[in-house]
Formats: sequence, structure tokens, C-alpha cells
Amino acid sequence: MTVRDSLRNKNIPALILQGVLMLGAAIFFTLMLVYSYQGWFTRYMADDYCNAVLFSENFTNGLYQRYMTGFGGNRYSNIWLVGVSEIFGIKSIPILPVFHIMLWVIGLILVMSGVKKLVKAEWSFAMTSFLGLSIAFFTLIQAPNLYQTVYWRSSMSTHFAPVVYGTLLLAFLLNQSYKAATQSISISSIVIAFISAFIVGGFSEPADAVQVTILILAIAAVWRWGSNPSKKRILTLLGWTLGAAILSLTVMVISPANSQRLGDDPPGLMLLIMMLFISAIFLLPRRCVNSRCQTPSLYLSLLF
Repeated sequence: MTVRDSLRNKNIPALILQGVLMLGAAIFFTLMLVYSYQGWFTRYMADDYCNAVLFSENFTNGLYQRYMTGFGGNRYSNIWLVGVSEIFGIKSIPILPVFHIMLWVIGLILVMSGVKKLVKAEWSFAMTSFLGLSIAFFTLIQAPNLYQTVYWRSSMSTHFAPVVYGTLLLAFLLNQSYKAATQSISISSIVIAFISAFIVGGFSEPADAVQVTILILAIAAVWRWGSNPSKKRILTLLGWTLGAAILSLTVMVISPANSQRLGDDPPGLMLLIMMLFISAIFLLPRRCVNSRCQTPSLYLSLLF
């Protein structure tokens, strides 16, 4: 029930519910603004400097070199995002996390709107916004190492970017599935879904694996419970989208850059043990209890 309907019917409990939903949505939106504001302090770090040098000389050649020989270069969408941001230089670094967090929030609200249409629910826009914003907040508050997964560009383009653009793709597919009940899905919509799935899959192998799995399950669900004439239309759309996801995985598999990660032989047992102890000495933090550092326990924890 919308706010207008509640006012028209003088439904006090419904008005109170709508007020609570709007207040909750405003609070969650404010919290998302806080997360976005924190991203404004992001700066170049680690791999960002390497990418800055690579793309500063020749943008096209930088993309080619990363895909052919660069570490992680098989993730072509990852390369594109980093390369395009380098066109704008260092000023783009703090803008990227802010832009993607807000874009993700919009995507989640659109997904909830698509779900509302498919299940033929009559909840208000306040409910739609509340659901989308709350999902975004509780996802971020539970996400490990936010700086690495959301704010740092070189890592965000692998972990967070596919979530953002995958959410937008999901919203698009839900909207097209709803329209399929009354009209045919246009070729342009299929092309958009195909290109979008190909881009989303190119950010990382795990993201593409999730995308392929979701699409297979969606096709199975439509095949089992769908009804004509929308069933055939939706299956066509999802089939092309799945094809793009599989093509994306193929492009990453055949990338020559994979040889850099797979070409070296694994270390021997003694070398592996030595590397573990060296890592413990230089990388693991010391655990101090009552001003007495329990460093030996770190070494024992490697063996047991």
C-alpha cells in the first residue's frame, strides 16, 4: 500500500508503517553516504603506481600489454576499468569508490523494484528503497577489509566492480522478464544483456563463475515454472546472457597472461617450510599479553 492510498483510506497503522520505512530508508541512505565519504580519501597504493606508468605512455598499448603479459591480465574488464580511470589521472582515484557505491545502491533499488513487479506486490517506493538500502548497508558492514575490497582501485576492480555491474545486469534482466509477459523482448535488449554479461564476467573468474551459476539456475527455474508465451522469450534472453558469461570465461582462460602465473614450478617442501617461517617473522603481527610478546606461539601455530 502506498502513502497516497493510506492517506485516502485514513489507514493510521499503514501511515505509521510508511513513516517508519521512510525514516529507515533515510537512515540507511545517510550511512551509505558515510561509506562513500570515506572513499574520498583513497589514494594511489601499490599496484596503482604500476598501472599509472603502464597506461600513462599509451592507453591502447597498456591494455594490450596487460592482457598479453601482465599479472592478472586475463581479467579484461578489470584492465579496462583501471585503464579508463587512468585517462583522468590521480583525480579519478577518490571518485571511483564514491561512484560505485552510489551506483550499487541505485542498482539494488532497481532490483527490488523488479522483484516487486514480478511477484505483483503492492508495496510502496518507501519499502523498495528501504530493502535496497538495507541490503547495501548490511553487506558493507559485514564485508572484510573494506579498504581492499571497496576503496582500493586495484582490488576494487576485481572484487566490488563485478558486484556493482552484476546488480545492474540483474535489475535489467528482471525488468525484461516482467515485460516478456505482454510483449516480445527486442533484439537490442538481448544485445545489451549479452554485452553486459560479457563485461561483468571479465572482472574476475569467481565473479564469472557466480554469474554462470545464477544464470543456469534461473534458466532451470523458468523452464520448470514458466508459462507461455513469456517462457520462451525469457529463456531466449537468459540463454544469450549465459552464452556471454561462458564466452567471458573462455576469453580469460585463453589469455597469454595466464602463463605468468602457471609457468613457475611450485616450491619444494623444505623451501615452503622456510618461506612460512620467514613470512611469520616479517609479516605476522606479534601477539602481546600483559606486555610479554608471545612470538613463539606464532611459529608453533604454523605447525599445528
